Amino acid sequence: GSLTALQRACAARNVDVAMLLIEHGVNINMVAPGREHGGVTALGVAARAGGLANVALLLGNRADPCQQQQSDGSLPLDLISWFCTHEVKEVRAILRDTLREQVVLSGWLTKLGTERKVF
Repeated sequence: GSLTALQRACAARNVDVAMLLIEHGVNINMVAPGREHGGVTALGVAARAGGLANVALLLGNRADPCQQQQSDGSLPLDLISWFCTHEVKEVRAILRDTLREQVVLSGWLTKLGTERKVF
């Protein structure tokens, strides 16, 4: 199996090519075919390879931070590597914040406040 063109651009940290592919309508949440890359998404590849520009580009174009990788169920946030990811703290922060927003918006988590009377 091999990476998609968008995933290759993210692996190479080439934000210009990634942007061009997105502008031409690639499926941003497509998983890599085959076994070699374990069903990884472009956001998963970008999180592992870094930098912040590709991760921000993907998230800004509705990449799903909740989409699990097919091989092991990990999230893009789990794929950040201290050895591979450039701008680790920044990439972790943007993924964590976006994931938190998605979790709240999806109803998985609600804010506890005075409006919640029954527990």
